[in-house]
Formats: sequence, structure tokens, C-alpha cells
Amino acid sequence: PSVIGKIVTAQIVPTSEGSHFLPHILYAYTVDGKEYSGMRVSFGELTSLARTEVKMAEETIRRYSPGKAVTVYFDPAAPDRCVLETGVGMSAYFPFGVGGLLFVLGLIFSLGLFI
Repeated sequence: PSVIGKIVTAQIVPTSEGSHFLPHILYAYTVDGKEYSGMRVSFGELTSLARTEVKMAEETIRRYSPGKAVTVYFDPAAPDRCVLETGVGMSAYFPFGVGGLLFVLGLIFSLGLFI
């Protein structure tokens, strides 16, 4: 299910290294008369992979500017579990890709198929 919520704050936060940036989005919504807030934009977000250049963070901030009405998707069994964008982001598949690559390389080396 979903409800209409509102963006409370949207800001760009530099990482501790200072060379990458993370968009921090805070939104509020109400389910059955109870107010909730959330920060998750999409599923599959991995903080280390979400680190990005300032231009990409700015694009996210533009999409979710403070005061903007947004659709908030939530878990009916736990309304505090919420997200703005449904579906799984590509970053969710990254660990599987790395694992698959390491498996294939291990197989090649263990069978002596390398030159």
C-alpha cells in the first residue's frame, strides 16, 4: 500500500573522505492516524556504493525537494518500514556479481585452466 507523504528535509552530506557525497532525504507520512518518518529512497541501497559525485547527489535532491508531496510505499504489517521508490536498485546485485566472478576465477585456478 501507499500514502501521500511530504519531504521534510533534503540535503547533501559529504562522506568522511570528503570526495563523495550522499543525499539524505527525510520524509513524513501518516498511516491510520499515526505519523511516521523515513529516510529510505529505494531498496537495495548500499551506502558504500551510494557514495557518488556531487552532481548525482544534487539530482536526487532536486527530485525530492523539501515540501514536495511524494508517494510513500509502506509495509502494512509494519508501517514504519517505508520507501519512496519501489523495485530493487542495481546496487543490490553487486555482491552477487562479485561472488560469481570470484567463484569462476576459483574454479579456473583450481582446475588448472589458466595459462
